[in-house]
Amino acid sequence: MPAFVLAEITIKDPEVYKQYASKTPETLQKHGGEFVIRGQEVKVLEGKWEEDRLVLLKFESAEAAQKWYDSEDYQAVRGLRTKASNGRLLLVEV
Repeated sequence: MPAFVLAEITIKDPEVYKQYASKTPETLQKHGGEFVIRGQEVKVLEGKWEEDRLVLLKFESAEAAQKWYDSEDYQAVRGLRTKASNGRLLLVEV
């Protein structure tokens, strides 16, 4: 079953976040992931939206998404994201 990782991000340090964003695609490709949404403008229809960035990643399965997240490749760049931003990453299998 396909799975998605949804990231809701508030950026604290744009320069460091750019470094993270430039390195993430390679980690996704190695694990069969792809961007569905990558930072496009969000139009709020109901409720509140306070984050700066929305990212949606697609994987062939929840297991593949988890392997990407736990991989040495991603963990090597994850620190840039946590240094440069606050947010949530959610894994959803459909």
